[in-house]
Amino acid sequence: MCPDDVFKATKLELRFMRLGPTGAATLAAALQCGATAQCSRLDLEGGRLGDKGAVAIAEAADGGALRSLQTLRLSHNKLGNAGMLALCEAMERHRMPSLRTLSLSKNRIGDAGVIALSAALDRGALSSLVSLNLASNTVGDKGVLALCEGPWRSELSLPRLETLFLDANRIGLAGCTALVGSLARGALTHLEDIYLELNPGAESVGVQEVLAHRKWVRETLAGGRILNFE
Repeated sequence: MCPDDVFKATKLELRFMRLGPTGAATLAAALQCGATAQCSRLDLEGGRLGDKGAVAIAEAADGGALRSLQTLRLSHNKLGNAGMLALCEAMERHRMPSLRTLSLSKNRIGDAGVIALSAALDRGALSSLVSLNLASNTVGDKGVLALCEGPWRSELSLPRLETLFLDANRIGLAGCTALVGSLARGALTHLEDIYLELNPGAESVGVQEVLAHRKWVRETLAGGRILNFE
């Protein structure tokens, strides 16, 4: 039962409110009432949600409460693979086609969480996403390889993504090399900026050079010039 005075908002800014799992469950119940069906921004950064809190938010999303969401910020929440799995399952079922910004930095998401994300993307989730932030987690080669060998084999995955944050993780040479290879083959066609600093394998690959080359090709073709690689 929803309270009569349940809030009606299009933007919920609750940064560093320290909701915890209990507060997240209360918020999720309010979201599922439908009063926030038009909510476009949900900022829970620093809310100490943990996996239980993330599962509660995922349940709200699974019920369609966040179908209009354009920005979801869950950074700095002690969110691990279990919470990430719940979120990805909700994304997979409901696609979240309006979401443009997803921030999950400064959490405890590892390879298992990114593999779950890969599965959701493989099924068409997050088709409008412009910015994805997974910085300062524990993602390694297995997670990146799952993306590169799965959804990022196709140009249809994340077709609007412009910015990708993967800095300060545990990605080694194998993961960074696979990422460069995917970009060179045309994955993430609109990507303009990628951040890989503070990863073990980042200094050994030329990811920025690949992006610069792709940008030059796009601009050349847009200007009507003929490319000659002979």
